[in-house]
Amino acid sequence: MLTPTTYPPRNLLPSLRLLPSLLCPPSLIPITILHSTLPSMISTSTPLLLRSTYNLDPLTSPTTYSFLTGFGTLIQLAIQLPLETVLRRAQIALPMNSSYELRTIVKTPEKFTGIVATVWEITRAEKATEKVTEPQGARGLIRGWRVGAWSAVGLWGAGTMAGYVGSSEVGEF
Repeated sequence: MLTPTTYPPRNLLPSLRLLPSLLCPPSLIPITILHSTLPSMISTSTPLLLRSTYNLDPLTSPTTYSFLTGFGTLIQLAIQLPLETVLRRAQIALPMNSSYELRTIVKTPEKFTGIVATVWEITRAEKATEKVTEPQGARGLIRGWRVGAWSAVGLWGAGTMAGYVGSSEVGEF
């Protein structure tokens, strides 16, 4: 993720031998837990919330249910992308702070200063580069949103169309 493809070692076992420990570093634990659990919790709790709280069921109100689950997927994406950006920044910061000399693709990778402080740095205070003439702002946190949004829209559309295919037949099975 960080080194050029021409820089050895590129195999798994030599890379693992260079690690100081096979355990997750303490600075990565909070952001790793958030990145692993929060988006999954949103995607699994959305249908449960719609059924238990609002009495919406895909059989009784398929259009509303489909629209709201698609909206839940977009909310999940809006939370997942910033967490992923901060996690990647934290992962890149670890080898940069070690004694192992590392040649990187970028000249100077940005530093990780904690979850909230890194989000603040990206949205407010991160300096512009040669290519970008202004600070990144919120766009720096949600890189890749187009791919994720089109994927969510595609899955929502496919699910909606699947609900209409064969809907004239009587019975659930």
